[in-house]
Amino acid sequence: MAVNPARLQELRNALTAFTGTKNDPRQQVTEGKAARILIQEQFSQLATLLEDRLDRSLRKYARSAPAFYHRLTAARQVIDRPGKQQGGTEEPPTKPQ
Repeated sequence: MAVNPARLQELRNALTAFTGTKNDPRQQVTEGKAARILIQEQFSQLATLLEDRLDRSLRKYARSAPAFYHRLTAARQVIDRPGKQQGGTEEPPTKPQ
């Protein structure tokens, strides 16, 4: 049984298409990792900017407008709350009243 030239060309085209895209998932993972590293660096720079410049410029309000200063510092505090309840207990969760 012989393979005709049209079918052979079709198989070559499929092989070429596969070879060109087989590394796409790895490339996407690499690009995602690079983006996360860049975002982390940008957040670090923003935090430095807040600590160095904004905090120093707001200290003058600690004496002249203490209520404003305390509201501002309280609003900037991060409260880390878990997103969901951890498993491991047999008791059903209680509803807040």
